[in-house]
Amino acid sequence: GSISITLSNPNRVGGTTFKWTTDAPETVTGWRNENTGASLIAQSLLSSAASTQRVTYSIVPTAEGCDGQPITAVIEVQSLVQIGSQPQSVLLCPGQEMRLHADAEGTPPLAYQWKRNGADIEGAVSAVYQMAVDEPDHGSRFAVSVTNPCETRLSSETVLRASVEEVFRNASATPSVSAADYLQPITFTYEGPIFTFDWDFGDGTEHSDFRTPTHNYTAAGPYTVVLKVRHGEKCARDFTIPLTVVG
Repeated sequence: GSISITLSNPNRVGGTTFKWTTDAPETVTGWRNENTGASLIAQSLLSSAASTQRVTYSIVPTAEGCDGQPITAVIEVQSLVQIGSQPQSVLLCPGQEMRLHADAEGTPPLAYQWKRNGADIEGAVSAVYQMAVDEPDHGSRFAVSVTNPCETRLSSETVLRASVEEVFRNASATPSVSAADYLQPITFTYEGPIFTFDWDFGDGTEHSDFRTPTHNYTAAGPYTVVLKVRHGEKCARDFTIPLTVVG
């Protein structure tokens, strides 16, 4: 922000001039050395750092050709709020939990307020916001405002997509072969979101809860393999695989 520094000394010698020199970190801009002789300077300092930065001014008075004792003034430049990029969207099943985190920096203290569709969420005042997702939440927009002693800044929005159809849109379950000798082990592969698995191989044997199980059939014939993928009651998808085992 803008600063003004004025030197005041009622006993100074008439005609006294002043030389201003500055020591500042690279993250601070807007400062400059002054050699105009004035007892007042006004500068606009800006810090790009994530923490408070110190700028030191050294002022040397000169009167009748003699330099006086240097005077030091230290200015603390507070940093503006910086918020890391938020995900544009989050895809979850109803029943899952959404967790958003505000990656913010700046001169403390930092105060947070999460918003949903532009309105404040009551009690959502920490760096992390969590909520259980349900179908009516689909399409909701979430953002966080972060405030420090310098300013208030609003993050970009994250759109929540709460859709079973979208979660499983590209999921698939396939066997390693479409027709196999019953003496040959068959590996089944699932590609998609990882939840819980229940493989029914269609031959009355024990089910498998592996993501990629291997199974041996003991007799030839047609089989219907069913995979149930679950995450709670609302997030589920069944996959049916017809399979022929030959003798």
